[in-house]
Amino acid sequence: MVRERLDGWPRRLAHLLALLAGWALFFYWWYEVAVQDWNRTQVAAIILVTLIVAPVITVTWVLHNLSIFRRKGPRLGVPKVSLEYPRDWNGRDIVADWGALAEAARVEINVVGGRKLYAPVDPDAARER
Repeated sequence: MVRERLDGWPRRLAHLLALLAGWALFFYWWYEVAVQDWNRTQVAAIILVTLIVAPVITVTWVLHNLSIFRRKGPRLGVPKVSLEYPRDWNGRDIVADWGALAEAARVEINVVGGRKLYAPVDPDAARER
């Protein structure tokens, strides 16, 4: 991914003002929370979670993803998986012509006697029903 720099001082200034406004709102809302006559233990817990626990979890997740990237390298495409499977999640046998289903505009799925049947449907024949 190539990052584009912000061109021109008006655009940079707009981004800076948006950033400062966001932080100002953040601190204002925390001030509003702090001056309320609430249970101080609950407020302290909220502040602890938002200022310490949430960033720790976020940083841990980022480091985890970076370690995956270092081991495997950049993604160059979607992993190859087989689309054919013999049983569904409920243990029913799957009966399907996967090649025909890949070309079908519509697919009808029926369960008959513990087997799941996948069949391509002709759109014109389906309208006549």
